[in-house]
Amino acid sequence: MPFLPHLRSRRRTPKPGEVLTQMLVIAALLLGIARILSLIGRW
Repeated sequence: MPFLPHLRSRRRTPKPGEVLTQMLVIAALLLGIARILSLIGRW
């Protein structure tokens, strides 16, 4: 696959902004899952 080396080069030098956005997205997903679990627990 010709696009694999490009992905590897991008992973080697990730931009701080991209890392922050990824952390925010992961945190938002975790919070959403926690809220859903709490709602299910109430039922």
